[in-house]
Amino acid sequence: MCEGRANSLVVHLWKSLLDIVAANKYLQGLVDIQAELKLTILEAQCQYQLPANKKCSLAPKIHVGDLVFILVKFIKTTQPSKKLVE
Repeated sequence: MCEGRANSLVVHLWKSLLDIVAANKYLQGLVDIQAELKLTILEAQCQYQLPANKKCSLAPKIHVGDLVFILVKFIKTTQPSKKLVE
């Protein structure tokens, strides 16, 4: 009577082991896909970066004492008025 249960237990353990092996193989496949996608995304970013950087101009050098124009919409204040107060 115990022998039948032992055989059943061995079969169950083998099925569990096979499930673990299949899960590990599936997980390794996902890891490989993720690595390939990261590499592909990095390559695409590099291809887009060069033309985009060519269109950008460098910021002008501003020194203390230089006169500049600023837009009020970029200045955050607690006052409801758009006029700048000293």
